[in-house]
This record gives sequence, C-alpha cells and structure tokens, in this order.
Amino acid sequence: MIISETVKINDKSYARTYSDAGFYIERNGVHYAEAIDPLGSGREYTETSILIETEPESTEDKLKKISAKTDKNSADIEYLAMMTDTNLEG
Repeated sequence: MIISETVKINDKSYARTYSDAGFYIERNGVHYAEAIDPLGSGREYTETSILIETEPESTEDKLKKISAKTDKNSADIEYLAMMTDTNLEG
C-alpha cells in the first residue's frame, strides 16, 4: 500500500510517499524508492510489483566508503592549508 505523510525538512513541510511493502512507486513511467514533493503538488504515484532490493552492507564495504571519505577530507584539508599558507605540521 502507498503511504503519504507530511515530513519537515529545513523548517519546510513536504509530502513523503512510499510503499509500506518495500516496492518501488511509479509516476510517469519513472520508478522511485520514495518521493519527496512540495505539499499540494498533486503528484500521484502507483505501487509497482518491483521489490526494492536491499542487501545488507558488509563491514568491508562500509570500511571502504569511510576510507574513501577520509582520504577525500584529508586531501581537502591539505589543499585548504596550501591555499591559506597554513602549516599543518605544528
């Protein structure tokens, strides 16, 4: 069954629509896991028979993502230090 509820994001209210059975919803031929729309938009969705696949993420995959984010953050910090002539060594 399709569920619609009001959610608040950054102090603004939106309509969140999703399937309570874990299926994709569809509008105009496009599939969505969930939809967030402005209130009063009039957008209507239908429930598909396509199950949203959710595989548990392995610890190794989680570590890879965290490592990639850490590497990017380190590179960003080094770049900012270089651009502001900041000594990160002490």
